[in-house]
Amino acid sequence: IIFASLFFTPMLIFVSSITEAIISAFFKFKQINKTSVFFLNVLTQILMYLSFSKINLPYYLSLIVIEIIIYASEYFILIKVFKEESRQKVLYFILVANTVTLLMGHLLGFY
Repeated sequence: IIFASLFFTPMLIFVSSITEAIISAFFKFKQINKTSVFFLNVLTQILMYLSFSKINLPYYLSLIVIEIIIYASEYFILIKVFKEESRQKVLYFILVANTVTLLMGHLLGFY
């Protein structure tokens, strides 16, 4: 089990981060910075995994709480990164990208 976690967790973080960077390209941000999106997602994914061990709630309730924090955190960070973009466009990107990667995680059995 430890080996599986050491292998699959970094793989999921990488796949999720690449997916969100690719999705960002479809939004045609004026100041597109896929690297920022990639590393922000890596950071939030790591924080998500660490948070699961600290939150003493049922699994799905923990997932909801953590995802809300991630959506909000990424939004507030990315409105600073994409200064020339509307807040609505950044919000739409956050909702689409994070929902896609959340569903991917469930469909692939990572959550």
